[in-house]
Amino acid sequence: TNVGNAPSSGGCCSDSFTVYSSSNTEGEVIDLTSIISPLFPDAVDSYSYPTHTFDIVEQEDGSAHAYLMVQYENADINALADAIVVLDIDTLEVVPTADGAKYFSFYESENAGTTSTTKSDTIFRIQHYESSMSDKEEWHGNGITAFTTTDGTPILAITHRSLNECVLLKNPYELTSEEGGGRIAQRFGRPGYYNANGISNVQHNFGGISGDSSWNGVHNAWYSVTADGTETMTIYVNSDGSDSSHVYNFDLNLVDEDDFGASITDSVFDTEWRSVALPWLAGSQGGARPIGPQKDGSRVYVVGSGSANKGVLVISEDGESVTCGDG
Repeated sequence: TNVGNAPSSGGCCSDSFTVYSSSNTEGEVIDLTSIISPLFPDAVDSYSYPTHTFDIVEQEDGSAHAYLMVQYENADINALADAIVVLDIDTLEVVPTADGAKYFSFYESENAGTTSTTKSDTIFRIQHYESSMSDKEEWHGNGITAFTTTDGTPILAITHRSLNECVLLKNPYELTSEEGGGRIAQRFGRPGYYNANGISNVQHNFGGISGDSSWNGVHNAWYSVTADGTETMTIYVNSDGSDSSHVYNFDLNLVDEDDFGASITDSVFDTEWRSVALPWLAGSQGGARPIGPQKDGSRVYVVGSGSANKGVLVISEDGESVTCGDG
């Protein structure tokens, strides 16, 4: 929620959220600004705010942790960088990463970020560059979810609106850097590859996506397991170069950078995937998740239309749909 103490442009920002319980149905409003701002003392103009979404993860001791997507202005790259802050809902204390850091920044992390302009360096790391523009976003993080795979690997998954992808990292709040925390295990989408001047004429192709059309906008990150045990992620693609927004669902195929040589290519993240065209084109926002057993050929998704303002849609893999409400 933004009650007026945070910026309100470009999908950002929030200054509070409300916690509801069985004993407090009216909810308790939590001031997030006073919690987040002290974590980023070097943020330009004190710009550091929660943005878009959060994920509540129950812990083994019964407590609940909120994974917050945060945007802060980083002087090194002259841009609004993405970070994760985790908050204990019961105590309202900031939960440190496994390395003891107050937050996890995709730019600042040696495991997750790079400023290299060598293309192969931008496969297992998210590329950043020093922007010549004011308020440039790198990269408008929005969707976020934390989960543990069926083989016990803790994963943090996020989506970038401006980098057109979903990124799965080994969760830095569960694993130290030496244990692989913050290392990218899978990417899916069409992020740009930039030169030193911030110009991109080429997009990566992570996931083995067919065609060479450019993507423009990705939201939502949803983990699920099918009836046969296949682990998948579902994302909402605002534009994949066609005249419709799409739901994309892809199989987890986690890999380790150390298993590949220096001549790596985008194909390291190839996986099985499927997509469904939606009856609209939404330039921003949107979300989707699968429902039911998710059997091949009969998958069903519930979809929020985003800025298309078409309400909620239930759509099958073959394109049959039912609208559940107006915009």
